[in-house]
Amino acid sequence: MAVVILIIVGSILGIYYFLQVNNNEKTIEIRQDDKVLYTLNLNEDQVIDINYDGRINTVEIKDGKVHVIYADCPDQTCVEMGYLENLPIVCLPNHLTISYSDTDNIDSSSR
Repeated sequence: MAVVILIIVGSILGIYYFLQVNNNEKTIEIRQDDKVLYTLNLNEDQVIDINYDGRINTVEIKDGKVHVIYADCPDQTCVEMGYLENLPIVCLPNHLTISYSDTDNIDSSSR
């Protein structure tokens, strides 16, 4: 009987922990020249045009993934990377960095 109760309690605690971990909002930070331009929630599909210091990038968030859909840089490496879920995206010519983080409490968009 004690083993059954222990299994039930362990299962409940495991489910609670799993739900708490997955409840965190996944966010990205978009930076240029080490300045945070945006902090965005990956749960909200959106397209962001970034015009910073004469450099242009367009970033799309869709289905929890991020993708650079346009860049005015010559090599287009950031555009060719496609949709990424956990890896950072870097556009060296435009000094753009997109990095991921998990957080419990953050605005969906800040500048």
